[in-house]
Amino acid sequence: MFTYNKTANSNFYILILAMTSYWVTVSTIYMTLPVYFEVTGFSKTEIGILLAIGTMSGAFSSLILGWLSDRIGRKVLLVFSLFSYAISFLLFYFFQGFSFFIITRLIEGIGAFSTPALSTAIIANISPLKKYGQAMGLYESVAGAGKIVGPLIAGLILTIGSFSAYFIFCSTFVFISAIIVLILLNESVARQNYAQSELKFNTKCTQLNSRESLIKNTLKPLVFFYIAIFLRSLGQTAVSPLLSLFVMERLGKSTMIEISMLFCIQGCMAMVLSPIAGKLSDKTGRKKPLFVATLLLSVATLFYIYCVSLVQIFIITLINGAASAFITPLTNAYLADLLTATGHSSLSGAWFGIAQFLSVQTFSFGSVFGGYVVDLFGYNELFLTASTFSLISLLPLVKVPAMCYK
Repeated sequence: MFTYNKTANSNFYILILAMTSYWVTVSTIYMTLPVYFEVTGFSKTEIGILLAIGTMSGAFSSLILGWLSDRIGRKVLLVFSLFSYAISFLLFYFFQGFSFFIITRLIEGIGAFSTPALSTAIIANISPLKKYGQAMGLYESVAGAGKIVGPLIAGLILTIGSFSAYFIFCSTFVFISAIIVLILLNESVARQNYAQSELKFNTKCTQLNSRESLIKNTLKPLVFFYIAIFLRSLGQTAVSPLLSLFVMERLGKSTMIEISMLFCIQGCMAMVLSPIAGKLSDKTGRKKPLFVATLLLSVATLFYIYCVSLVQIFIITLINGAASAFITPLTNAYLADLLTATGHSSLSGAWFGIAQFLSVQTFSFGSVFGGYVVDLFGYNELFLTASTFSLISLLPLVKVPAMCYK
């Protein structure tokens, strides 16, 4: 796949192998934990608090560990994150009680949300500049496969076994990945010499005269880029936690199998389309396909309003999943491009941590905001609002310069 060097090539595939367990297990957390907490005897309010605790700890840990990884290395912190994540499942297995669960969710949030920020920073460091899109696309394809397999495995374990068996499986699987990273993964080295960069850009995709002028002209677009991420994520996360409830209310009766199939769609789309999106963006640039995918996401979300059957909901979710399969790898590759062009790739851990922080925080804000809109107005107004946020996110994206290669 890559021609950067043999070490980077091996590192990439070792990282992909190690992250498989993460994506398989993390895709089951919000499918299983709310049920587990309810079975344990907690109220809806207590369950909401427990879910929010993990999200908040994850948001800030991704920011802090991303920044710290630029100073002490990414490998050691990725191992720490994976071990923390694995240990949290053991704590769920051994301890019960609201106070214990708060502590466990804090630990789980640190591992679950810091891991993707660190792994994408590593990929940005070790991938060839001209193949950022391909690398991020393949990474998201593996993530998509995990999001398909994970719920199926969890459902099987919980059907023939118990929550205890599920926690032991997740813990063991992630521990193995942590050991793989510890033993086999080499520390990544960030690109720090701008003179070796193959990137050139401004709004007309022409070479700027000096590193200083390049940095001056790019810090502002980076801010616009993060604003675009925040607005788009806010729209998406306002809908995703409430989609199953919308299906139940709009259709009146749906089985859990139908709901689980609905949530597997996005994983299927990511597995199939993310590599294509990455390769396409390496040839055409990131901005145009990212712009089109965001516009498609906005329009598709709006069409949930008119859905009156499960088939229609599946079709709209399929389109949403296709758009997301482009958006995620292109966003990561675009950010990696910007950091490389400005000579900030040595701080990619912190920058990717900020991106993860914004995405995680919008999950908290989006869930609360989405629930408020539904309670006050209804689902149609929720989809209209979410579509509007996605559409508005295109405005700051216009301010971000396109990238091209020599």
